[in-house]
Amino acid sequence: MIVGTTISCLDGGALYSPEFPRGGLAATFVVDVQQLVLGGATQFDVEIEHRNSDETTFASVGPFSAITAAGVSDVDYTGIKEIIRFKYGFSGGTPAADAADGSLLGKRYVNEAGTLELLCTKPGEGSLGSGGQALAVKGAKPLPSSD
Repeated sequence: MIVGTTISCLDGGALYSPEFPRGGLAATFVVDVQQLVLGGATQFDVEIEHRNSDETTFASVGPFSAITAAGVSDVDYTGIKEIIRFKYGFSGGTPAADAADGSLLGKRYVNEAGTLELLCTKPGEGSLGSGGQALAVKGAKPLPSSD
């Protein structure tokens, strides 16, 4: 059982839950999504994977139906192996046209009021924003003259 997990896939890659032992050969799995902020994605994907203790790679048991809003989803599977984990990811969608300028590694971004400043540590296709407003690349400070 996994309780209270916050999932953020900033780079679009998959995340995995901790491994846990199965409770039997069949199970009903339940995902209760309390809040779902998809950004540019259109759905939250959850897949159940399993393996036996002597195996080194996981195989898919099966997915949940596409999760596109907060709520409870469940699925029943049989023939489950000894060890289980969940694979989480986001799929579909592209950044909106007004947010597709991208973000640049190592650049600082600021809001219009100058009250928020971010350093980009992972570049991407989508632009950075806050409160519905795009953040701008912060310009370089002029160096003092040597006169």
